[in-house]
Amino acid sequence: MSDSQSQALPLLDVDRAAGAIADLHPWLVQEGFPHLERYPWPGHLPSLYHDPGILRRFVSGESNSWQASALSSLYYAWLAGRCSDLWMLCQAFMLCEPVEQARLERRLTPARCRRLLEAGLLAAKGGSYVSLARVTPWQGRLFWHDAPPGFRESWVFLGADSVEFARQIASWIVRQPSASYKRVLDLCTGAGIHALTLAGMASEVAGADINPRALAFARLNATMNAVTNASFHLSNLFDGVPAGPFDLIVSNTPFVFLPDEMRVRCVDGDGGAMGIELVLR
Repeated sequence: MSDSQSQALPLLDVDRAAGAIADLHPWLVQEGFPHLERYPWPGHLPSLYHDPGILRRFVSGESNSWQASALSSLYYAWLAGRCSDLWMLCQAFMLCEPVEQARLERRLTPARCRRLLEAGLLAAKGGSYVSLARVTPWQGRLFWHDAPPGFRESWVFLGADSVEFARQIASWIVRQPSASYKRVLDLCTGAGIHALTLAGMASEVAGADINPRALAFARLNATMNAVTNASFHLSNLFDGVPAGPFDLIVSNTPFVFLPDEMRVRCVDGDGGAMGIELVLR
């Protein structure tokens, strides 16, 4: 999809689309969408450096979620040849590429596509459907967030840094099998992947973010993944978080160093002065 095409698409109204997502989410799980975590994401020539590790993980059935591969097209060709239906779902909801309307309707049924259109989750463009939300598979769960392009006000990103931090958290949890916390806080929670990863080792998890749309996605992801001990709060760092104390605090702070004219268009990535303003605060 060209930039001009994608820029014309609106941001998803998360609350309006929640009902349609609640119908689609378990169907995607049933159809094997979580298995797409094994497949890498499109990369460039320098990504060849990572491809030996990606191949090892792919062969052993491990996670390659948001691992950029210069050879991603070969993995997708393998997927298309072995399971064309899952490849189409990958195109539509993971890569967020346009998919021919008749083709997607045959897979999802015309009635479901109509509901997704009415809810604003799908947009019809040039004889194709385009998803306004992206689904990232991670540890058997599916996490919803905004589809590209980025750098739009209140756009909610869940990308390589978010998944890598979730990997580090998950690895840390494995190394502490007896660890248990009463209360955990996740600052700058975004779409909620870190808070929900920690929910299994805490009685209560609070996620905080300055972006109301991020909180809407985080609440949606908690509901879709049946996590009941997480709450999400509108907050500028600590300003609006529930009263402490907390046994553990984690944060994947925004870190992008942006010119002033772009800062309002990237609230999820804007790290302020030198990209470290929030870290210093």
